[in-house]
Amino acid sequence: MSTTKDSTNNTTIKLKLENFNSCKTWLEGYNSPATKNTYKIHLSMFCKHHSIDADRLIHLKPEQIKQMVINYVIHLKKIAKPNVGKAKRGQICVNSVKRYLSGIQSFFRIS
Repeated sequence: MSTTKDSTNNTTIKLKLENFNSCKTWLEGYNSPATKNTYKIHLSMFCKHHSIDADRLIHLKPEQIKQMVINYVIHLKKIAKPNVGKAKRGQICVNSVKRYLSGIQSFFRIS
């Protein structure tokens, strides 16, 4: 995937996320624009990977969500840059996979 395409897709999905009631409530709890943006990217990537929107996501059973998160972590590790060092724009470093889950965890705690 190209960086431009990823950036465009993330922006589009982020804008769509803001239209979901579940996301409006969730994002209102954060004052920092940087945190909001980062968390929107995290949730956007998760939703895109599973082809699901945020409002449908909150109606899933905990077991389903757990399995989705496990599958997503496996996916991130497969596509991540395997060695230590700064990732290029559009890349995920294997050491930052845990960080990509922070927005997802935040969403489920609030929802």
